[in-house]
Order: sequence, then structure tokens, then C-alpha cells
Amino acid sequence: MPTLNDGYELLHRGSIALAQVEANGIRVDVDYCHKAIERLDRKIAHYEAQLLDTPECKEWRSKYGGAMSLGSNTQLGDILYNVLKFPITCYTDTGKPATNEEALKRMEEEFTAYSDGSDFLGLFFKVRKYEKAKSTYLVGTLNEVVDGFIHPNFGLHNVKSFRSSSQNPNIQNQCIRNKEIGPIVRRMFIPRAPDRHIVEIDFSAIEVRIGACSHKDPNMITYIKDSSRDMHRDAAVDVYMLPEEEVSKDARQAAKGNYVFSQFYGNWYPDCARLLWEACVRDNLKTVSGVPLQEHLASKGCLELGPCNKKDKPLPGTYEAHIMACEKKMWGERFPAYDKWRKELYNEYQRTGEFGSLIGFRYRGMFKRNEVINLGTQGGASCCMLWSLCEVQDAIRSHKMNTCIIGEVHDSIIADVPTNELDDYIGMACEIMTNKLRNNFDWIIVPIEVEVDVAPAGLSWYDKKKHSVFCSY
Repeated sequence: MPTLNDGYELLHRGSIALAQVEANGIRVDVDYCHKAIERLDRKIAHYEAQLLDTPECKEWRSKYGGAMSLGSNTQLGDILYNVLKFPITCYTDTGKPATNEEALKRMEEEFTAYSDGSDFLGLFFKVRKYEKAKSTYLVGTLNEVVDGFIHPNFGLHNVKSFRSSSQNPNIQNQCIRNKEIGPIVRRMFIPRAPDRHIVEIDFSAIEVRIGACSHKDPNMITYIKDSSRDMHRDAAVDVYMLPEEEVSKDARQAAKGNYVFSQFYGNWYPDCARLLWEACVRDNLKTVSGVPLQEHLASKGCLELGPCNKKDKPLPGTYEAHIMACEKKMWGERFPAYDKWRKELYNEYQRTGEFGSLIGFRYRGMFKRNEVINLGTQGGASCCMLWSLCEVQDAIRSHKMNTCIIGEVHDSIIADVPTNELDDYIGMACEIMTNKLRNNFDWIIVPIEVEVDVAPAGLSWYDKKKHSVFCSY
């Protein structure tokens, strides 16, 4: 098993490798950025004019007069909670209703259910979204451009788990999940020349796999090894009360993010029930046959969500009560060894004030229960990523390739690759990230899988397409 010294040496080696990634930099299409900013300015002006014409904004203006500011979170909180009577879902540390990023994100998910037909919230969030795309992503990136390139700073000391971080700008948070903003943002990152490709090689479910190496739950290991089984599909069957053949791709995705991973990271049934229910409404989820999931749930007796108050038991017959039963099944029947491991790990931490991880680190200090369960897993996955990056960097140098690594996003390596080196680079990197990784860390007891995305020559990071999948057994 790795020791603390092994972990330190990997961080030292990784810091040097990431310094080279910083020096390589990522090319930015500056002309595209300026044009995209102009288009966003027009959109912002268009929707802001509509927003200012809503009854809610007129009341906002009458209350604050010349001091009215759409960018004031204090004024926003007053309007949302005191005027619109919006349900309070997040609080500040001082106990006041929150208007921070988390609170606004939750409001954005819920506004259709609570806005009573008003356009105010929808327009407000459109303006906020476009403003953030413009200022945080486009302008923020342009401010860091030097001779057509950005050189983000990577750190290995800013996150408790020793996961990497990035700033100036944060290349690890470039908005890919937002279907409207993602394309705008990622199109600004391009290869160095027309005959080069942006290549991203991504570990598949690396934290789940590394977690399985810790808790060794036999059912989880079977899910990982048996490609015919799908834990996210099975979760959708449970939470949405569907036959397996009626689980749509979107329903599976909703169950994956709002239930499976939410449970793994320490969330529990009141929050999961709310997230799953909201996904049905917000994303108009349907069965494979086209039946809306809310309609399907109603046919199963779940007519309402329930209060989802963490201090009270769920009301019988509510969706919240159903998810509580699913949670008991998940940990009591599906992953009992995982459940036992996480309880024992937290008990060890309470007794000793510290806990270990597979990669040699000891975590000491004040940690929440969720952190105790997850830090070692996230740290182990991050070290697999860091070791792979170091090895790929060394291989590029030893083979005197013109390929260069230009970024790292937690579980993926991003490279700028000439066409004539494309196949060699992909084969080499995949071999390192799967077979060689497992040979280096003998505690890895499950297959490691990577997915490869390649952008056509000369096109942007956004234009990448699935190339192939490589597995190690």
C-alpha cells in the first residue's frame, strides 16, 4: 500500500507536470470572443427591456427608485421573498434568506412551479445567465490572454482532498453542462494550428471505481465489471417506479445525478425526492412510451411531492415517502457492504480524529461526515489522474512528440495534437491511463475505463466528438 511519502512524491512530481501544462497554455480565438460578447450584449439588452416592463420590476422600481439595481442581491432578496413570496430554500450563515449562487440555482430550477405565470423570474434568470456567460467566461478569459494564449494556474493545495484546482481563468469550470451557454464558451478554445486537434481523454466514473476499491462492496464491483448491468438505470426503475424497458435516457440521467451520486456523496431522501420531482417538471421527463413521468407517478399513487422537511417524517403516500423507501433499499439491499464501510470509517474518525486513503494520505482535523466518506475517494481518483498526467507528459517528451498537454479537468486530460500524431498519442495515453495505472497501484481491483473525444482538425474544444472507448480488465 502507498505511504504518506509516496503521496508527497506524487504531489511534488504532479506540481512540476502541471507547471509545464501552464507554460504550454491554451490558444483562444480572440476574434470569436469579441463577436460573441457583442451577440450577448444584444441578448442582454433585449431581455432586460422585457424584464423591466414586468409588474414585478415596476414594483421594484417604485420601491427603490433611482437606487434600483438588478445586480443588487439585497434588493433581489427583498423582491423574491417579501414581494413574490418565493419559498426560502437556502439561508446565509446569519440565518437570512440567501441570494447566493446556490440559492439562485435552486430558484432557477423551481421558478416555473412558483411564478404563477409571471415572466419576471424567467427573464431575470435569462439576463443573469447571459451576464455571467459574458463577464465570467468570455471577458474573464480575454483578460488573461497573452499573445493569443491563456496560461491557467493549477494548484494541488487548495482542496481538502488534494484534488487539483485552476484559476486565472478557471479552465476546469467552463460551463459545458449548460446546453445554451456551453457552446458559446467552449468555442473560444482552439488548437494551435489548422492541422491540430483538441483531444480530451476522460476517466469513466473514476470516483465510483476508486470508491469500490475502498469499500469492496461485491454488488458495486459486479456493476462495474458487468457491462450488461446499469446501476443508474436500476435506480431510475426504483425512484420513478418504471419497468426497465420504460426508462428513457433522460430519466436515467435524472436518477444518476439526483439520486445515485447524490446518495453516494452523502445526501439523503428529502433532498433527493425534491431534486427528482423537480427534474420531472423542469425537464419534462417522459417514459420511453412518451408518458410524462409526473403523470406516471400519479398513476402509481404519488400525487404530490410532500414537505421534504428534514426535521419531520414524510407524509404517507407522498413522493418523499417513496424515496425514503428507495433509500432504505439502496443501502440495505443493493449496497450493504458500502453502507457498513462508510459507517465504520466515520466511527474511526470520531474515535481518532483522522482517517486514511488508498493513496497514502492521512486526513486530520475537523471534517463533516460527508467529507470523511468522500475525501479519500476523491483524493484517490485525483491521484490516479495526476499520476496519469505525469506519465503521459513524460512519454510525450521521451518520444519527442509535438503534442502538448494544455489542460486537466479533474478526471480528464486535454491535449493539442497534430494530425500525424493523433493515433500514436491516443493509444499511448489510453495504455497509461488504464493498464499501466492498474499495474502501478496494486490496490485497484476493478477495471479502469477511459473515453476519448477528438475535435476535427482546426476546430474548437466544443466541437469534439466521441472517438473510442478503451478498457482494462
